[in-house]
Amino acid sequence: MRFSLAGFVLIILGILLFLSNFGLFTFNWDAILRLWPLLLIFFGIKILIGHQSSGVAIIAFSLIVIAAIILSGGITVSNSSLQTGQWSMSTASKQDLSEDYESSLDQVSLNMDGGAGSFVINNTSEKLIEVNTESNSGHYSLKRRDHNDDTTIDLKFDQDRSFLSGGHKNNVTIALNSNPLWTMDFNVGASSVDFDLSPYAVEKLSLDSGATSLKIKLGEKADTSEVDLNVGASSVNLLVPKDVGCEIKATTALSSKDFKGFNKIDDKTYRSDGYDSFNKKISIDIDAGVSSLDVTRY
Repeated sequence: MRFSLAGFVLIILGILLFLSNFGLFTFNWDAILRLWPLLLIFFGIKILIGHQSSGVAIIAFSLIVIAAIILSGGITVSNSSLQTGQWSMSTASKQDLSEDYESSLDQVSLNMDGGAGSFVINNTSEKLIEVNTESNSGHYSLKRRDHNDDTTIDLKFDQDRSFLSGGHKNNVTIALNSNPLWTMDFNVGASSVDFDLSPYAVEKLSLDSGATSLKIKLGEKADTSEVDLNVGASSVNLLVPKDVGCEIKATTALSSKDFKGFNKIDDKTYRSDGYDSFNKKISIDIDAGVSSLDVTRY
């Protein structure tokens, strides 16, 4: 019988993803991606066994991969009742976190370490920051640090490393005060990101993420804005105001690009029509894996 590595892997992934839809498994893509050295183990097994026994090599490799994924926390199993055989979801807990705004705050840095989940910024607040979370896999802490004229907000996710953690839920909604000049740094895992930043003056935005569905609406309140996106396999949708000059530098593996209203300068650089005539500028640096990139002027 002839084995196909691609076919075997697709079958295993399909089964696991199907079961995950019923809450039986939860994938931690960050942990899974760290297992790439297992590819070296596979080719080593194949060399030792020989081409005539590739089926044995694939089976052995698959067993090693499954064991490694489970032991590394790449897959967590939902809590179950052994008597009834029924599966149940862990109860999600909610948190409401905030920091008060002071008129003396001119510049504020927001640092977020959020793990995998759904992250939304879609409203303004009279407070400096308001955070509403719903998670069954950990809890968030919000801390403020003041040093001279600099204020830093740290929003950190402390993940529950328990093996039987239940179906994964990690939803975060953030509202910010629109008066300060913001610097934002987000470090999240496999995520859905929906940020409406148009009400804010954002001097710098950095986002480091795994597999991501990403939608960001940028504004024009800052004279200059820097956007730095480092994402894995992703769908990226950026909305850029028409009244600013915009430059995009895109370093991608296999990606489709749709940059309407931009002129190609070189293999990686694109500039909006009339770029030099605008006083306000937005620079976007995208480093992405297999992605769909869409930048739209509004």
